[in-house]
Amino acid sequence: MTDLLNLDSFSDMNIFNVRELNGSDATPLVLPLYSNEGKGITIHDSDLFFAGFINDELVGSVRFCVEHATPMLRTMRVAKRIKMNIRVHFSA
Repeated sequence: MTDLLNLDSFSDMNIFNVRELNGSDATPLVLPLYSNEGKGITIHDSDLFFAGFINDELVGSVRFCVEHATPMLRTMRVAKRIKMNIRVHFSA
């Protein structure tokens, strides 16, 4: 499979989309992403995730939650292959 994130041609935004998922819907999708990053996460049904996809592949997510009566964005994760591609692109 070719690399789907070519930053030089990323203007074709129809391959990238962000989905809003509740905690229970997000769990089977985001747990492998966090695990692949060597991180754990506790997901509550009340959590809200903004999940970034290239085609149908989850490539990143951020969790919105309320902790101690304070709404916050937490635990942003980006797939390793995407991070590496971005680093190479911006360090050139």
